[in-house]
Amino acid sequence: MKAVIPTGGRGTRMQPITFSANKHFIPVANKPLIFYPIETIAQIGVKEVGITYNPGMLEYVKSFLGDGAKWGLTFTFVLQERPIGLANIVQVCKDFLDGEPFIFHLGDNIFADGIVEAAEYFRTKKPNGLVTMIHHKQNKRMGVPYFDKRLAESMKFPLPSSGWSTIIIELMLLNI
Repeated sequence: MKAVIPTGGRGTRMQPITFSANKHFIPVANKPLIFYPIETIAQIGVKEVGITYNPGMLEYVKSFLGDGAKWGLTFTFVLQERPIGLANIVQVCKDFLDGEPFIFHLGDNIFADGIVEAAEYFRTKKPNGLVTMIHHKQNKRMGVPYFDKRLAESMKFPLPSSGWSTIIIELMLLNI
């Protein structure tokens, strides 16, 4: 299994902080935010990680992350020409993934309790896809799933919903 961690985007929602630094590299508890997903991936034993970046940002990203050896990982840096969404990240990582199952961990998410259980479920049960979710009071600011007996779709920053349970998508494990 491989992993993909995006570090791109335009940084518009966090301005003025992101005028001078990509949000993934802003310190949170004395280390760059991106270190948390990397540590989470290392914790579950994944060794090959694709790190996406925006045009002109490769040296900046590498200056923070190096080659992955610090975490016992190997990084492959993948250019995302235009920040046009999560599906595009998977598209641009197609060659890196080479048909292998992978975990897609957003570069700005922190899992305080880790993802060991979700990763183990994915490895042993081998579903085509697995999406983890949590209840959250402010889900309208995040990804909100909609169900029709099964997960029907997920919308980022939806209009206020009917008040049904607040759940957000945090992590994707995909086998495609």
